[in-house]
Amino acid sequence: MIIYIHGFNSSGNGSKSQKLKELFPNAAVFSPSYDSSDFNSIELMIQEIEKAVEKQDSKPLFIGCSLGGYLSQYLAKHFGTKGILLNPSYSPTKRLQRALGENTMYSTGETYIQTQENLEILKKYELSPEELKMVDISVFTNKDDDLIPYQEVVKYYSNKPVTIFEEGGHRFENLEDIHRVIITAYQNIK
Repeated sequence: MIIYIHGFNSSGNGSKSQKLKELFPNAAVFSPSYDSSDFNSIELMIQEIEKAVEKQDSKPLFIGCSLGGYLSQYLAKHFGTKGILLNPSYSPTKRLQRALGENTMYSTGETYIQTQENLEILKKYELSPEELKMVDISVFTNKDDDLIPYQEVVKYYSNKPVTIFEEGGHRFENLEDIHRVIITAYQNIK
């Protein structure tokens, strides 16, 4: 099973989850949602994932973009499996300071007020440096990411394999570029 974790203000029904379903028509692709206006909803998402994983014969492969990358590294550790991080938002409590105040959900157009209290919930999913060393993740980043500088991603994940692409933007529109990597990772999960 491939489990895709979406980014901030997005949903599990976004374009990347649809693209994964196109690229992997023979794999079960599950893309649950959490609510960026209430990060307590991440716990409900994890419960959904646990139920889905129980029904499978093998461990899942987590793929996440931006905030979903941050959560995917936590989930890869939690489930003892592999994660593929796309332009991951490390330290999102700090990185998302720019999002304090009014926000709009991409999928619904709904507006809400992002609070510091809500952002603080994300600290629960942060891995210590020791945990980060132990988790099985691969990182992919784009030089033209306008939200998370690729140089910072390379520095933060210095003990992990990091692949840099020239373009694809923050939303990692170049998912096809890592199609083979995803296949290999998926086939090698034990």
